Amino acid sequence: MKYNNVIFFDSICKLCNFSVKFVYKYDKNELFYFSALDSACFRQLNLDEGLKQPDSVIFLCDGKIYTESDAVMQILEKLGMPWNLLAAGKIIPLVWRNRIYRFVANNRLRFRQNPGNCNLSNGIPESRIIR
Repeated sequence: MKYNNVIFFDSICKLCNFSVKFVYKYDKNELFYFSALDSACFRQLNLDEGLKQPDSVIFLCDGKIYTESDAVMQILEKLGMPWNLLAAGKIIPLVWRNRIYRFVANNRLRFRQNPGNCNLSNGIPESRIIR
């Protein structure tokens, strides 16, 4: 199976779960699929080889892997109006964007309300989740 437009995310992070549900809600063209970083799908694709921070959001699009702020910018672009306007943040140097991204990523688990995996089944159809 060829995967495209897959957002890999941290399944124990409430902020990540919120982000995935946000993307699903505004994905009017049904472009995106979702999979956890600890999923069989992620392991099967061997995407973690060579990635220096596999705990970041990872976006697989047209055979290319985007991480950190680049992943966020690519996802925003594909979401369409008005969200793609936020992708203008690409004018900010990558080093700065990734510093901001890492700050949020390093503190994201503080937003976690309950330990354990987030349940994507609430509101997102199984056809859009890759296990």
